[in-house]
Amino acid sequence: MTSVSDDFNRADEALGDSANWDVVYESDEAFVVDDGPTDGEVQLETNVSAPNQYLLARWAGTAMATDDYDVTADIQSTTALIGVAIAGRIPESGTGSANADGYYGGLFGSDAYYIIELANAGGTENILASGGSPGTTEHEIRFNLDGSTLEIFVDGSGSAELSTTDATYAAGGVGLWWGSFGNDATGVSANLDNWSAADLVSPAGLVLPPWTHPRTNTLLRM
Repeated sequence: MTSVSDDFNRADEALGDSANWDVVYESDEAFVVDDGPTDGEVQLETNVSAPNQYLLARWAGTAMATDDYDVTADIQSTTALIGVAIAGRIPESGTGSANADGYYGGLFGSDAYYIIELANAGGTENILASGGSPGTTEHEIRFNLDGSTLEIFVDGSGSAELSTTDATYAAGGVGLWWGSFGNDATGVSANLDNWSAADLVSPAGLVLPPWTHPRTNTLLRM
């Protein structure tokens, strides 16, 4: 069972220069790790002006052991024109928009929470689920991918904010994502912090120790 994380608490740098991250697709070097006044976070630079841009970074550290996992981060967007999300089941290699297909769970500030599927080399955006009111403040988003079930949990809630099913992508890596749907991001705050991912279950084929019951996985008395 694999668990990985990045709190971005380090000196300012482009995310593409960070260990364990590969930038798949971006414009204007938009991903920047900023150590901020208290702790680090990843920011969308405020000079990004191109509309309809997908800016994607893929975790390149220790790979997930399975394709069913939680991906969690604290995210914020102050405008409905900019979405911030965490990515799952994206291609584990390659760069460019052709390698952006996968699932994305996050929010568009002052709009709603979303689960989005990108397809056709990132050229097709399918909204699988949307709803709720995130406002413009920061929220902890947990994106759960369990088989064909995709769910978003907000701020530690045990009840899903959004839930849907889709079987288009069964495997792939994890990452983080921004999407621009406006002509000008000047002055926009779009941040992501405390990113982590963890497998939901141990890999198939796990051998149980000899003192556990092979069917119930409970401890046997010696």
